[in-house]
Amino acid sequence: MNFILSKILTSLLLVFIGLAAGYAAQQLISKTKLSSKLSIDKIRRLLQKSILQVIIPITVIGSIWIAPLQHVQIIALPFLGALAILLGGSAGYLLSGPLGLDRGGRGVFTVTSGFTNMGSLGGLFVFILLGEQGFALVAFYQLFEKLMYFGAGFPLAKAHSSHRKNDSSKKGLFLQMLKDPVIVINLGALIIGAVLNLTGIARPDFYFNINNILVPLGSVGLLVSIGLAIKFSSMRKYLRPGITVVLIKSAIVPAVIFTIGYLLGLGDFENGLALKFLLIISAMPVGFIALVPPTLYDMDLDLANTCWFFSTLSLVVSIPVISLILPYIG
Repeated sequence: MNFILSKILTSLLLVFIGLAAGYAAQQLISKTKLSSKLSIDKIRRLLQKSILQVIIPITVIGSIWIAPLQHVQIIALPFLGALAILLGGSAGYLLSGPLGLDRGGRGVFTVTSGFTNMGSLGGLFVFILLGEQGFALVAFYQLFEKLMYFGAGFPLAKAHSSHRKNDSSKKGLFLQMLKDPVIVINLGALIIGAVLNLTGIARPDFYFNINNILVPLGSVGLLVSIGLAIKFSSMRKYLRPGITVVLIKSAIVPAVIFTIGYLLGLGDFENGLALKFLLIISAMPVGFIALVPPTLYDMDLDLANTCWFFSTLSLVVSIPVISLILPYIG
């Protein structure tokens, strides 16, 4: 029990350190003479690009290299990842009416309810609670993530905004995804890791130590980039949507995804590894990318910020509860 408690505290502490460091840096730069020399936006983008295009691909290759790919049930993971996004977004869309949100608010709430922090937070908690083999499954679960975001989430948000008359074509959105170096590089890393795994080549022992450093480092780095952009203004008037999104993210989506995973037999191998993974990853909070459509399309960013903050704060309760359940799976 003490070991599990230590893991929980470590993971939550890393989240706090990353966010706090980013927010402190934001305040320091914006309120001092540094603001004339440093651009918070440029720092944030450089940090995100370095992590997403260098650090994470290295960890993905090493983790997938030893993933249990011989189990055919693994094929279900990317579809369950897409379903989790769709389920959360659908719940948000349906509940936006009872919450009294206007057309623009409905678009924002749908996006925040669907978009999920699978990478920086999901990857961090999976790595700490399940180790490298669990972390390897994150890349498979995320396989259709960008397709759902750019192919469905962004167009839906735009259709609910004042920009709706200027919608891009589906073909244009697809080509935009193919030109995104983050998507291309990480997909390439997934393929390389899978090929190395299936060819039976033994992974060098030093890779274990590399991933033990790079996985937490990458997650904390992304959290710092989030902290650099956090805005706490006007959250009080969105308490109901904030609490509702916590219910969607922490209860509705995990319950459905876990049940489907169980029925598909994902708890039948590796001591229930894939099913344990699903319980953790499907309970992750609103992804930071959910703040992008409101920014791009001049929508209610305060609503998006509130949903993100409330759902991330709920990890203080959800992660300990999940950790107590994990030993009984498999």
